[in-house]
Amino acid sequence: TFEYEFPLKDSGTYWYHAHNMGWEQVARGLYGPLIIDDDGDPPVDHDICLMIDDWRLDNDGQIHQASLGSLHDWSHAGRLGNWLTVNGLSAPSFQVKDKARIRLLMINAANARVMTIQLDDAQATLVALDGAVCLPEQINRIILAPAQRADVILDMDRGILTLSEVSTGEPYPAGTINVDPALGVSSLGTSERAKTALTLPAPPKLPSLNNVRRIPIHMQGGAMGNLQSALFDGEEKPLRELAQNHKKLWAFNGAVGDYRQIMAEIELNSLVSIDVYNDTAWQHAMHLHGHHFWVLSDDPTIALPSGQRDTWLMQPQERISLVFRADNPGLWLFHCHMLEHAAAGMGVVLSIN
Repeated sequence: TFEYEFPLKDSGTYWYHAHNMGWEQVARGLYGPLIIDDDGDPPVDHDICLMIDDWRLDNDGQIHQASLGSLHDWSHAGRLGNWLTVNGLSAPSFQVKDKARIRLLMINAANARVMTIQLDDAQATLVALDGAVCLPEQINRIILAPAQRADVILDMDRGILTLSEVSTGEPYPAGTINVDPALGVSSLGTSERAKTALTLPAPPKLPSLNNVRRIPIHMQGGAMGNLQSALFDGEEKPLRELAQNHKKLWAFNGAVGDYRQIMAEIELNSLVSIDVYNDTAWQHAMHLHGHHFWVLSDDPTIALPSGQRDTWLMQPQERISLVFRADNPGLWLFHCHMLEHAAAGMGVVLSIN
């Protein structure tokens, strides 16, 4: 047994999961939500946490064990499932008050699938991403890469709200939210008396970059990639040998990443920019432990978030800067949250002291 103790400095939607053989243990369901409340949160009638996952099942409806550790998955998009659950259930139903104001706390717990959640044609207000406040935005669908979270608030103006996962182009049932008259009517107002307007804090502003510490990361590897060889355990090895003998397929700056490998020593409270070039044929959900970052890009076609994040979905050939204040001392992972990619070389440690 082990007891984890840590200060709760930030409210928001978070989660915990295995990091030892995470590619298998998370695929088996070893995770859970961590929801941290604050007295200043907007009042709602119901908080509904949606832990969304896809599972690869065999013909008997069991976890497809033979494919765990598949080199094809590790070199391509990661382990994609064929069965969707929310909170461990297939298309669950949630009951709410009539005219309820609800907050949906959505977490993508999948190993690798980038989820697109459709909220019927309802208009919801996006209020937080990855546990950090953002400028309010009216949406009815949200894209969530593995490990990303989104909080939305909406008013039930109908008897039933259907949630679907639509990333494949075909709607897949994710769940329903149903008005149950037995629960009563919202205490926050009715259709005749408008609910109180949402009052939300502004996200923190990006500080001056005059003294920023830049850490360049050139990501290479995977299928259809341009990585011929990489440094591994102090030796340059060809990709074929890395793949066949070590199941390593990805590299940062020409070296296979590892959870024992410290990429940079960073002074506490300094401003840091991780300048990432995704020089691969695949998407990567880049996740930084212990911090939130601002996302910057010179590409005007990239829709940047209004607030901070801790996970950013990078497209093939995308260049991005992830800027953060290194105000949390310790050893912190920076890795791809497609967990097969992390296991195969896409992960390093930043030391802050």
